[in-house]
Amino acid sequence: MDESPVFQSEAAKARRDLAGELSALTDGEHSLHGAEWYPARIGDVLTIRYAAGGSVPACEETYEVVKGEFGELTLTLRSHTFPKWFAGSAGAYARECTPDDPFFGPWMEAGPRKMTIARNGTVVHGGS
Repeated sequence: MDESPVFQSEAAKARRDLAGELSALTDGEHSLHGAEWYPARIGDVLTIRYAAGGSVPACEETYEVVKGEFGELTLTLRSHTFPKWFAGSAGAYARECTPDDPFFGPWMEAGPRKMTIARNGTVVHGGS
């Protein structure tokens, strides 16, 4: 899957391909939920790498899976390399995380190829 499931779905929508739109989303969800390292665990580290585009240089952001205020699993931003003028965009997945499925949003929106997930210091998902 080169592009994110959301990107694939939007492309199908533009073609007026309802079956393709729904398939992109359900296939994306199934690929996440079927991964051998799924589900997320407290302490997992997620790094998302973005290619340069327009006036924004290549950058990355790193999150950690933590227990949230109500006991749910969520993401917290640990670091980012966004330029100062674009830094307000960092941490979006911590603010818009799906409770107890913290990798769902990044997987579906950024896409699995941009993501690296480490568990106990070992890479369990390396961007494929």
